[in-house]
Amino acid sequence: MKDSALPPVLPLPSVTGALDAAAAAANGVPDDESADSDYVEAAGALGPDGNSSDEIDDDRQQTGAGNDDANDEEEYSTENTKVIQLTNYTCCAKRCIFGRTREMDLFIDSLDEMTKEMQHACILTSLSISVALTTKRKSRGKGLRARYTYVMPYLGNVCKQAFEACFDISGGSLNRLRKQVSTSIVPKKHGNMSN
Repeated sequence: MKDSALPPVLPLPSVTGALDAAAAAANGVPDDESADSDYVEAAGALGPDGNSSDEIDDDRQQTGAGNDDANDEEEYSTENTKVIQLTNYTCCAKRCIFGRTREMDLFIDSLDEMTKEMQHACILTSLSISVALTTKRKSRGKGLRARYTYVMPYLGNVCKQAFEACFDISGGSLNRLRKQVSTSIVPKKHGNMSN
C-alpha cells in the first residue's frame, strides 16, 4: 500500500487550548487551523503608510479610534423644561420615563410641531396600539376586566400616569378616548358642524 494516498493526520486539540493558542500567536502561527492562508506577518513589516501594524494599533488606542462606546455613554442634556419635568416625574414604582431624556426630547419636540388635530390623531393612534395589546383578566365577582398596556412613540411601554402626563390629558379624557378608539381612530370634529 502507498502512504501518499492517505490524508495527513491532524493533532487533536488539547485541554490547554488557550495556552496553545497563546503560544502559537507568540510564534506568529495563526490560531485558526482552517485559515485560508498561511501568511505570517514578518516582524517589523510596514503597512502602506510606512507604519508597522503595532504602531497603527497604538495610534488607534491613543486617538480613540474605534472607541464609540465612550461617546454613547455621554449623558444627554436638554434645555426644554417640559422634558426635564417629565423625565423627573415619578409616575410609578417602575419609573418608566425617569431619566429617558433623549427619547422624551424627541417625543416632545415632535408633539410641539404638530397641530392640535395631529396631536389628537397621535393620541388615538397610540391608544389603538394599546387597545390591541390589552389583556383580559378575571376579577373577583366582577367578571372580566381589561388591563391596558400604554405605548408611546419613542418611549415604548409606559404606565397610565406617564401616558396622561406626556400627552397632557386627564383620566376622564383618557377613558373617553379609549371608548372612541374602540370604534374609530379618526378624531371627532368639534365646533362649527352642521346638525
